[in-house]
Amino acid sequence: MKPNRPQEQPASNPDTVADLAAWLFSGDTAHIDEFILAGSSGIRSEDLYAITKESQCVYEKIYAAKDAGLSDLKAHTRLIMQTLEFAAPSHAADPLPAHLAEGTFAAQYLLKEHDLIPDQVPGMGLIDDAILIKRVFSRNEPEFMRLETLPAIASSPQNRNAR
Repeated sequence: MKPNRPQEQPASNPDTVADLAAWLFSGDTAHIDEFILAGSSGIRSEDLYAITKESQCVYEKIYAAKDAGLSDLKAHTRLIMQTLEFAAPSHAADPLPAHLAEGTFAAQYLLKEHDLIPDQVPGMGLIDDAILIKRVFSRNEPEFMRLETLPAIASSPQNRNAR
């Protein structure tokens, strides 16, 4: 679902913790989408390059999470990061496509230790991160899933013989 007002600025300004909480925990995908659009609007190719340099930190963070129910966070983050890592060297010209800008924003948010819910809060610290990652993934699923098919294509007998 796209925001109700895609051409307008978000209705709220996510400058306060209360605004962030209202957007992220409203359950209304339009509000979460507004938060994503506001956060990703300033993302540039240098941000994409920077987050791919931090990819090991992203992977370490998600795989260190032992909280139940975070399997989607791990799977979605892995696919988002693989897409960003694949795209950075060859497709990172400004303005970035929406899926790269939103994926970069989501990865940056995940790396923040002190976001809406501080990540150190046991059992709850990654809930806001998981909500954001899940929504970014669902908004851009075809682009993030495209990479899942590349290893199978690259390892097919036809392509191995073509090398």
